[in-house]
Amino acid sequence: MDRIKTIFHLFFTLCAVTTFYAQTGMQPDEKKNNGFEKVTNLYLAGKLHDTVYMGMVDSLAALSLDKGVYYGVSEMPDNLKQYEKIAWSKKEYRPYRIDYFTILLNNAYLSGKWGASIFYAEKVARQSEKEDMYRPFIEPGVKMYIYSLTNQKDKQIETYQKHKQQIQDLSVKIKKEPEVYYWDGMDALRILSPIINTYFHRKDTLKGEEAYKLASSLIQGIEKDSTTSNSSRQTTKYYTIAFDFFRASGFDRKNDVKAALNKLEALLKKGDIIGDEYAYNLLDWKANYFLEIKQVDSAAFYIGKLEKTVDFSQDQQIRINRYKSQLELLRGNPERSHELLNKALEESFKMQAELSAEMDNLLYAYTEAEHHRLAFEKSETEKKKRNTWIIAISLALAVVITGGIALLRLKDRKLKKTVKDLNETADIQIALMRQFESEVRKEEQERLSQNLHDDLAGILAAVKNNVDLQVTETKEIEQKQKLIQLSEMIKLAFNNVRSKSHELFETAQLPSEEMFYQYIVHLAHIAFPDKHYKLNIQVDDYSLVNTSMEFRSELIRVIQEAFTNIIKHAKATQVDLLIYKESDELFVVIKDNGNGLELSSKQNTLGISNMKKRLKKFNAVFTFHSGITGVEIIISIPENNIKQAS
Repeated sequence: MDRIKTIFHLFFTLCAVTTFYAQTGMQPDEKKNNGFEKVTNLYLAGKLHDTVYMGMVDSLAALSLDKGVYYGVSEMPDNLKQYEKIAWSKKEYRPYRIDYFTILLNNAYLSGKWGASIFYAEKVARQSEKEDMYRPFIEPGVKMYIYSLTNQKDKQIETYQKHKQQIQDLSVKIKKEPEVYYWDGMDALRILSPIINTYFHRKDTLKGEEAYKLASSLIQGIEKDSTTSNSSRQTTKYYTIAFDFFRASGFDRKNDVKAALNKLEALLKKGDIIGDEYAYNLLDWKANYFLEIKQVDSAAFYIGKLEKTVDFSQDQQIRINRYKSQLELLRGNPERSHELLNKALEESFKMQAELSAEMDNLLYAYTEAEHHRLAFEKSETEKKKRNTWIIAISLALAVVITGGIALLRLKDRKLKKTVKDLNETADIQIALMRQFESEVRKEEQERLSQNLHDDLAGILAAVKNNVDLQVTETKEIEQKQKLIQLSEMIKLAFNNVRSKSHELFETAQLPSEEMFYQYIVHLAHIAFPDKHYKLNIQVDDYSLVNTSMEFRSELIRVIQEAFTNIIKHAKATQVDLLIYKESDELFVVIKDNGNGLELSSKQNTLGISNMKKRLKKFNAVFTFHSGITGVEIIISIPENNIKQAS
């Protein structure tokens, strides 16, 4: 997780900048050199492994922030599209999923997009929890910094008090297992940094000292982590001195302030800490310090250096103009001082307007700007009420939508189960029909064999008797007559056997027709339970006598298809099925009282096409009637096309 540590060094540093002097956010507008596209092209060309590519993207993101180059809220997700795709492609890449939201958080945070910052802070927290790497202090750390920018001191204290016990517990655990709780400790310091400043600024030294000691205890635990790099250790040292600086500023101890600033300067000269923002902090603090002690030349020197640095703060120019105003006042130029102060105030009002607009337009950002006029307070109260109603309505809609989706999914599961049961029932019924036909045919063959054996034996005996008589006869004409008689007897035996065979098969078909009716009823009850549907099924007696097994199988499939379409699309409460003979045709009528049929609808025409295809070989004719009362399908089939083969 070293790459996360590297990214958060910069993130934490800017929280630490929230000093007694109320520094604000950052948003330079330099021309961007988008290296993300180049690295992504190398990866897509197969020149980089997954982890190498994601590591390079992490480094590019950190380098951009280090140089004060930020991307829009929509730009950075575009830069990370390939990164996101890879991170969620394999389980072993789970830590990179946290990194993904961390990069987005840092970019939004440092560019002063506070609503987006809170959103991504919550994303980091939730993803960390999901991947069993929970970071409980990331989200409140971001909020604490935003509260400091908007001068919401009470919100700062409220947030700190809410997490105070957790931080105290962490200060004990981190000393025992520093490697495990290292980043929890760093996150907690982001909460302590602004609260130390707030308490000392309010001269609440008792609580300020308590928070300072808690921060010192956490730093002691953090420094025990032997796995951190030298740069990380130097960064922790920087925070230690910065906290001393906040404390000394709060107590107005000029010598201690100067000593802390000198320590920071010496630390930065070592070059172990990479990042111009550290040097910027030091210039800012020194400029303010020399103005307070009225050393004009030194103050002018550091103000001049501040003007030459990259813009690390939204209010950087405002602060410089304010410092220059104080400097001109010390030099005895009140008019120039007043001019610079007005300029700083104008820029401040503009920045506050932009900040308010940004906070209002984003879901997770909000501000409680203080104003003493009653009209404004009333307006703010009404605005809060509207927001509360909007949130309540949104939550109610979310609940309704979620419930609706759940019901639809439940209905879809039930529908799929019904269709599956319908298919399985039809398969079983067709198999039973074929088994029954096989048994009938076997029985028929046995009886036919017996009849053939008995009848043919008698006939053959008669034939033998006639042949024996022919032996005694010598006249040729008589012999011919007897042979003709013998031929007629054989023909008679053949017709007799055939007649009995057909008689047996027709007798066997009568119970088969009754069984077919039971199959259809069972299929209908599977599709349409009694408590939800009214069923009317009528199959006329002898309407299916002598129909082939192939036709009956296809007819079951057609009825099954029609039932499936009704339960899927019709929203019906009544279903009718009629099967009857009229003249030389068999009629099948399927009717429902649901939605009308839209022939242009693919979901309907697909089912109808399947039905037509199954009965095409029998020359079936389909007729459709559709209206507000439902759909009626009439199928007519010539009787000769569906008969059992002789």
